[in-house]
Parts: sequence; structure tokens; C-alpha cells
Amino acid sequence: MKYFIFIFSLFIATSAVQAQEIAFSKIDKSPLDVVIHRDNNNQAIARVIYSRPAKRDRKIFGELVKYGEVWRTGANEATEIDFFYDVTINGNLVKAGAYSIYTIPEEEESNLYS
Repeated sequence: MKYFIFIFSLFIATSAVQAQEIAFSKIDKSPLDVVIHRDNNNQAIARVIYSRPAKRDRKIFGELVKYGEVWRTGANEATEIDFFYDVTINGNLVKAGAYSIYTIPEEEESNLYS
């Protein structure tokens, strides 16, 4: 019985040491965020899910994101917007549903992250 307890204890100790060696991925440098737009009755109209890009002393538009090319707006993946009802944006009807947002930055208009 003493040998069993010794071997069992050794097994548990070895497992604990191996578990401590597991390397977890670093925290996401562009964290995910969610914004919900509500009406006056507190009903959700739209939800935007996006990853906040971190500039970190880089020139974004013109270098990291090329002018005139399609850019998946957002850091880790394309920004998603969900409309829970049909909405009108700039006079255009947008049906309820989920959409991904892509952008084509132009040099004259893209000085937000320059």
C-alpha cells in the first residue's frame, strides 16, 4: 500500500508540473468590443461587433492598409453589424440582417489613422 501511495503521489506531482508548463496565448492585442444602438424604448436596433485596432506607432493608411484596396474594416476580422429591423441609411433601405463592413480607403479621405 505504501508503494501505491508513493507512485500515485509521484504521478500527481508529475502531472502538476506538466500542467504548469502549458503556454497560453498572449492576450489579444486588438480586443473585441460590442456596441448596441437602442431606440427611445430601449429596444435594440443595431449591434456592431468589432476588434479595436491598435496603431502602436505605425502608419496605418497608405502603408499597412493600402490606398484604393479593399480593407476588412477592423483589426482581427471584418467588423460585423446586425440590424434587428429594416433601417434607412442616407436614404437607402437596409434590410434587417447581419452584414460585414469593408472599406476602400482613399488618400484624400483617409487621414483618421495617418
